[in-house]
Amino acid sequence: MEEISLRELIEILLKKKWIIVITTVVCMLAGAVLSFFVLDPVYEAKSTFMVTPISLASGINPNSTIIFSGDVESLDSTKELENKMLGSVLRQVRYPQISISKMVAYMKSTDYITKVLKEFDVDLEKYDYTENISISGNDQSNIISVSVKYNDADTAIGIKDALIAYLPECVIDEVNKQLNVSEDFLNQGIDREIQKMHSLKESLNGFGVELGEKDKLPVGKQEEYQRIYNDYLLSTQTLDAYQTVKKEFDNIKETDINEMLNLQVLTRDRMPLEPVSPRKMMNTAIAAILGLMISVFFVLFMEYWKESGLQVKNEKNNENISEV
Repeated sequence: MEEISLRELIEILLKKKWIIVITTVVCMLAGAVLSFFVLDPVYEAKSTFMVTPISLASGINPNSTIIFSGDVESLDSTKELENKMLGSVLRQVRYPQISISKMVAYMKSTDYITKVLKEFDVDLEKYDYTENISISGNDQSNIISVSVKYNDADTAIGIKDALIAYLPECVIDEVNKQLNVSEDFLNQGIDREIQKMHSLKESLNGFGVELGEKDKLPVGKQEEYQRIYNDYLLSTQTLDAYQTVKKEFDNIKETDINEMLNLQVLTRDRMPLEPVSPRKMMNTAIAAILGLMISVFFVLFMEYWKESGLQVKNEKNNENISEV
């Protein structure tokens, strides 16, 4: 096959220049019509806001926990017993802790997002919120970023603002859930210890002496009395521990979580919003380049097909002549 020179290549393109020009213009116009009149514009609303992580902790500072041995005299004092039982109770109580990463996880959840989208009558079957809604943040910073894309500017801004505004309500609900779990645990503990105390006290009253006066009993009954009395003291201090923590929980439930959250919007959208897609000029330019490439390829291919056809025809003619 003969090599084609650059001059011949340029001559071929100039000879078919109108095919190249028309094809390029048609593709460019098609891209422009598609971008300007067919595709719906997409707007992006963005905001960043700052929140404070929720960390509710006990203000009680008891000593470390202890496994009660059954002999109250092994403890330094009744106060020591009270403190150590209080520590035992506190270690079983869950205080609400909500970090920035947890808040981001709440905001990304399906229930959270769909609840907001339904307020704006968004068709959830057509709108892919996983692609059009972006929420980011981490525990190294108190800042959370929210981005929403939608084909209407006002709706995009409304959805974005609603996603931010709904966070305090969601956090408060989660805090209350955690508090209720611990409160149920404390109430059950209080009821259990009250019943236990009543049962132990009835057993102690059966000995016929005042509470704690084991010396008035015969020696043979003093050991049994002391064992029951130790259990009674333990139950009393455990009940006090449960009631102390319950009182603190009642105070915590009065905390203004919204004020503690301290949500502050740092950046807002510049109005009016400009569509982020389609990129009309870029799409038009890409269509023009694509049309140019297609037309050049078509012209070169047609020229190659024509020349190769003539070459095959000439070779056949030469073969026929040689045979004759």
